[in-house]
Amino acid sequence: MVAATVSQVALCLMASVHTQQLSALRDELDVEGARWQMPTRIQEAIKAKMPQGTHISVGFEFECTSKSFSLRAPLPADWSECPGVAFPLDGVSNPEPEDMLPELFRIHAPAKELSMSMFNMPMAVRNVVWTYDGLDDRLGPECNMSYEPYRNPNNDSVYNNGKCFCEYSLEYKTLPVHTADDIRESMIGAALTIKEASKKANGFVNWNVQKLFKMEESRAKCNGATHVTKAFVINKVSLIDMLKQQMFGYCAKSWPKEMSGDKVFRTSFAEAYMLWRAMSYCEGNRTCEEKLTLSEMCDSAWSGPEAVQADMDTNFFSGETEKASVMGDIFHAVGGNLSFNEWSNKGWCSPAWAVYELCYAQEANYTLEQIIASDPQLGFGWAFDMYYGPGGPEGKDTTTKVGAMLSADGRIVYGLAEYRKDPWNTISFRQCLYGSLRNVRSFEDGSGAELVMRCWLLRGQRMHSRRKSVYEL
Repeated sequence: MVAATVSQVALCLMASVHTQQLSALRDELDVEGARWQMPTRIQEAIKAKMPQGTHISVGFEFECTSKSFSLRAPLPADWSECPGVAFPLDGVSNPEPEDMLPELFRIHAPAKELSMSMFNMPMAVRNVVWTYDGLDDRLGPECNMSYEPYRNPNNDSVYNNGKCFCEYSLEYKTLPVHTADDIRESMIGAALTIKEASKKANGFVNWNVQKLFKMEESRAKCNGATHVTKAFVINKVSLIDMLKQQMFGYCAKSWPKEMSGDKVFRTSFAEAYMLWRAMSYCEGNRTCEEKLTLSEMCDSAWSGPEAVQADMDTNFFSGETEKASVMGDIFHAVGGNLSFNEWSNKGWCSPAWAVYELCYAQEANYTLEQIIASDPQLGFGWAFDMYYGPGGPEGKDTTTKVGAMLSADGRIVYGLAEYRKDPWNTISFRQCLYGSLRNVRSFEDGSGAELVMRCWLLRGQRMHSRRKSVYEL
């Protein structure tokens, strides 16, 4: 009885559907996924993959904004700013930024030195990621930081005096999970992590994060919001919704995420369109599927914003009427003195500009696929003062950006969206993590499963059967 009820909690979070329903949904709504396959070289660069036999991916964030932490290592003198922090507690998954461990902490074999198996840590935290909500301006009383490089006594070009310690407000997220058991374990792992972070002092004793981060002593308990992110199929219908939210809502109207409706797309339209289009570009030609890259598509199909729009007119929109119905509101908001066709080809906040801009996110020694996969933020705008994330060009956007995900067989592309209006995701789940699960002891002894069940019963949640949208899983 406990296991079944607990699985319902997880399945509610995952918004899962019966395997046969899911199969029928894919056959009905994503026919292109059955015909086409992601080209090999693009497929290899996509980091996030659905495990074989699964079509569900869930992640969640939980805040501890009342707590601060700092890096135990000083900022290297040749660094001009504090790094982003995303450290998976398993100690094996790659942290971000990739140069944080070797250059700040001189840790060159994290899988050996930071693997949780080397520490006295609960196994249930293996999917939890230590990250941050914001960066504090305080860098320590002895820090001297300059925004322009200068020469130190050794004639090295530096930005600081080597006595700067970065400080952050605390937040956590999870790695993507794909089964009811994993989401249940991650909920318990989150509660165990919150318990340690809420201690006034001496939290995380003999955890691997002790080597990296120093917690500020404080009586404050962890609190904050929870955000649940789920996978959805990238197809024409979902792409239109992404386009409207990111180009009209954010870029043209500067909506904050609170005005975004029932979901906030964490994957950019630009990245999603590129990958969706790449699926059918070769039209089944094996040689093309083996060799095609996004850079080649940028050169041949997306060489300018006009070329991108022409590609969309041919392969995305079914005609001028549909194009006008999808993009008309954006045009009326920012088109100015341009005609509709002039604006769609090169105007402010047009989807053509977003894709064209992403084509220019190139760096030496890296393929475009690798760059896009490693920095999903790029698809939301970076070069032409147009921004397609919450708040628009003038706003403040703190949402985590997530790259696309690929099915194990390479035939379906997924994006990720935060679901903000579901009461379970936004209210009850938060009460579970910060309240009902506060007395959890471990995942292995069964106490956690009992508490998850009690949490479910106390919140009085019920599964509601409803028809899924044409792309939501």
